[in-house]
Amino acid sequence: MRKLFDKATALILCGVLVLAACGSDDGSNPADSDAEAPEITPEVVQLTGVLLQSFQTVFFAVLAGAETFEGEGGGSVEIDGAQWKLNDYSPDGILKLNGTLTVAVNPLLDPPSGPATGTVVITGVGTTTIDLDLNIQIVDGGLTSEGTITINGIEYDARTLFDAVSAAQAAAAAAAG
Repeated sequence: MRKLFDKATALILCGVLVLAACGSDDGSNPADSDAEAPEITPEVVQLTGVLLQSFQTVFFAVLAGAETFEGEGGGSVEIDGAQWKLNDYSPDGILKLNGTLTVAVNPLLDPPSGPATGTVVITGVGTTTIDLDLNIQIVDGGLTSEGTITINGIEYDARTLFDAVSAAQAAAAAAAG
């Protein structure tokens, strides 16, 4: 059931990402807004969801001792200590993630925590650059974090984005029912 949910979530994320790449005719840009926080659009939620799902999958493989992690859709993540090099890593065969992250989580802390920084470029439908500046923690067997995620130059609060991803995944699960 979990595998079916993961595949459904990936397909939904890819579908919305395709729509996001097509753009909008209304000329709106979250960076042009006078609001304090940038607008969290469905496209931003989907991009964050793809990154979060991929990051969490690789993160727990690294904790289990993996030095290389193959993507379900191809490519890999090469792990050298705290350095992760994403080489056309694909969670779905459509999107490819490339970049280098520094993930320095100390498993001896309670809860295990530490910084995760770097840049990931997602290609496949368009090109999106995501910069991470996070402090992550393992809580109740899952990842949580605080910090910022910058998507194509627009900075977002990571916790707010992750909450939006969780809400979208819960809605997708309820719809798949």
